[in-house]
Amino acid sequence: MAKSFAQLARENLTPAARVKARKRAKEITATIMVAQLRRSANLTQKQLAQRMGMSQPTLARIEKQGDIKLTTLHRIITGLGGTLTITAKLPTGSIQMAKWM
Repeated sequence: MAKSFAQLARENLTPAARVKARKRAKEITATIMVAQLRRSANLTQKQLAQRMGMSQPTLARIEKQGDIKLTTLHRIITGLGGTLTITAKLPTGSIQMAKWM
């Protein structure tokens, strides 16, 4: 019977390689989310970049990078007409960390 990718990874990757792979997967997911936010607002990169006061190539780089600064994310959300709220979810409850207007 064929093994799944997850099984092969567990058997063949070192613990350090697994950590690196998980980190990269999170970066890719973050990248996809930024582009999806823009698309869900039916905006092109050029349109959103204009709203943010930056060039389209700069926004394209932001969408491609995996680790985005909170200030940059705030600019994107604001450019989309929204607000950014950060909430920490702990076993003892949720705490609103920050809300930018």
